[in-house]
Amino acid sequence: MIKVDCYRGKTVAVFGLARSGISSALALAAGGAEVLGWDDKAPARAAAEAAGVRVRDLAGIDWRDVAALVLSPGVPLTHPSPHPLVLKAREARSEVIGDVELFFRSIRTTEAGQKARIVCITGTNGKSTTTALIGHMLQQLGFDAEVGGNIGKPVLDLAPPSASRAYVLELSSFQIDLTPSLHPDVAVLLNITPDHLDRHGSMENYAAVKARIFAGQGRGDHAVIGVDDDWSARICAQVSARGDVGVAAVSVGKVLGRGVHVMDGVLVDATGAASRPVLDLKTLAPCRGRITGRTSRLPMQRSSRWCVIPVRLPGRCLRSPGLRIASRPLARWRGSGSSMTARRRTRMRRRGRSRVSTTSTGSPAARPRRGGSTACPRSTRASDAVT
Repeated sequence: MIKVDCYRGKTVAVFGLARSGISSALALAAGGAEVLGWDDKAPARAAAEAAGVRVRDLAGIDWRDVAALVLSPGVPLTHPSPHPLVLKAREARSEVIGDVELFFRSIRTTEAGQKARIVCITGTNGKSTTTALIGHMLQQLGFDAEVGGNIGKPVLDLAPPSASRAYVLELSSFQIDLTPSLHPDVAVLLNITPDHLDRHGSMENYAAVKARIFAGQGRGDHAVIGVDDDWSARICAQVSARGDVGVAAVSVGKVLGRGVHVMDGVLVDATGAASRPVLDLKTLAPCRGRITGRTSRLPMQRSSRWCVIPVRLPGRCLRSPGLRIASRPLARWRGSGSSMTARRRTRMRRRGRSRVSTTSTGSPAARPRRGGSTACPRSTRASDAVT
């Protein structure tokens, strides 16, 4: 656990008692704060009380005594309208923040935390795969890499900082919106496509929140930005124009004058004076689950002295086990231990599709080898994870 002592002796309200909410409450209490937790769901309140969180209905407290409201990422902050507790906190001039903000305030104020390195990954698609890959690569290179955020552990459940530790955090737009002190050493933006517009109000607002992953960066920090969509390309141009952050543009199928791109399955490093092929991605052994050229490539950027340059990657870094959650077999066909019922096989034969497997949504999927399995076509997230 990472203790949060910046609210020592003060009262902090925590609304939303899922994993990150309980983690925040316990970290704040360990740092000397008086914590009041609440969730509208009775099972969540019971689980929090069992974990040692003091539960109290926040609708009836005096907000003038509350220093901050730690909000679950799933609770509306601005759209379609702010949650009533957000309005109460703002009226009382209490901060409204999230658990990632507590993480950064705690990490950056200690000597060990200043030596630790932080990589943050966001984007509409591919965050979990890229986060897992970067964590795997850093671990293979000898770093004590801790992976969390919107994937796996809540950030405050990660190990305390040390000089050899690297934090690799997947961040959703909701988490970024609640983190005004966000300052990663390396920030990665994969892509931006329409998503969660009901929570952000417009595509412009959604893209602006994603762009805030770079707002706190400065000299010596690095940004890796996929430029295959117009929104991300504009953000890349804006960050590059600042001149204080090292920017690496990334593309799949588009030749970049400066950056890293993939053409015909070959990774090309054009970050220096001349372009040079680095790796034929077609020669890599397939991972469990599908790793695209974009997500295979992003962790290989120059990110700082402690990270890696593509040509220097040991082979073991590319042998990622993949996301376990992204490779759950959906069906087996004509193999031992078949999970398809006889009734379903008969029904498929009658429909003339006896040699085609289907996904859980009923749409055609890739035909597996005899006795093989069909991998899940996209990552399945935990119930409280967001993009």
